[in-house]
Amino acid sequence: MIESNKISTVLSTMNRETIEGAITWTEMLRVNDIGLNSNEELSGKVYQANYKDRNFILFKCLVKIQTDEFEYNWVAEFRLIMLDKKGKIDWEFPGHRAISDLYESVRFKVSDVETFFDSFKDETFEL
Repeated sequence: MIESNKISTVLSTMNRETIEGAITWTEMLRVNDIGLNSNEELSGKVYQANYKDRNFILFKCLVKIQTDEFEYNWVAEFRLIMLDKKGKIDWEFPGHRAISDLYESVRFKVSDVETFFDSFKDETFEL
């Protein structure tokens, strides 16, 4: 099994390189089997990237958790999955807070929000 600190280091590096633009993520327009169970639903966009000759997909899903006999709550989980050369699931990163941070960084980069906000640099705003 892989040590927790190695996973943390890889996720932190991927996040930093995403922010710096060294890793390019794209939105998947068509999603194949990403390994969701019957009590899980995709929530939001699914992103893909090639990093160090490996293909990755990153997404957010909602997991249905039973809290009482007839009551359920939906809990958000973020998943990072490594794919094999044929696009099949090879390995899934264990749940880690850094995956949600990576997802937010990827979402920010892919949507090009920074360019939108930069377009207001020369504007003067009056309150």
